[in-house]
Amino acid sequence: MCGMFRAEDIKAVNDVRPDYCGFVVDFPKSHRSVDRDMLKKFRALLSDDIKAVGVFVDEETDDIISLLDDGTIDIAQLHGNESDETIMRIKERTGKSVIRAYRMRAADNAVKDPYEELLKSAQISPADLVLLDTGQGGGVAMNFEALRAAAQKTGFSRPYFLAGGITSANIREAIRILHPFAIDLSGGLETKRIKDPAKMREIMELVKK
Repeated sequence: MCGMFRAEDIKAVNDVRPDYCGFVVDFPKSHRSVDRDMLKKFRALLSDDIKAVGVFVDEETDDIISLLDDGTIDIAQLHGNESDETIMRIKERTGKSVIRAYRMRAADNAVKDPYEELLKSAQISPADLVLLDTGQGGGVAMNFEALRAAAQKTGFSRPYFLAGGITSANIREAIRILHPFAIDLSGGLETKRIKDPAKMREIMELVKK
């Protein structure tokens, strides 16, 4: 469950107990962005058995390493144009896990099958885990059947987070068709751009089933 930006959100997370709680760090384009002081405050409120994930877009590598080293976050999730070298540097310096997001490009003359293109890039990533997404909070879901077909065709074989447009209406279908390692939700947990505890509870009940 990602994009927490209020103390009330952390209480709701603690109540429903997802495996991961994500924070968008210093990315003003997002209404969910938090600064480092807020992040540290929210981490102190978060249950110890829920992993804190820092979500970054082209952040300074040393700043990410600092937040991992001091225990503010457990995992770094990279959503920008970070290189493989940056991923390796973070892993080697901290010994902590890195999730690398791969966003699907729109189909055009240069990309015959955007799902295949997405999976080929993600397959060879040095990140510990990859996240397959349709954008940065755009709220558009994958075509689950097309993604499964592309995975079979390309031999994509690694565990992954599935993100982008997942809600209570399609989460069971996503799990049934794709069997991802994890589901990453943010907008699907919100009502009028605010995290909704009722939606968070509903999602957790659906996942457990």
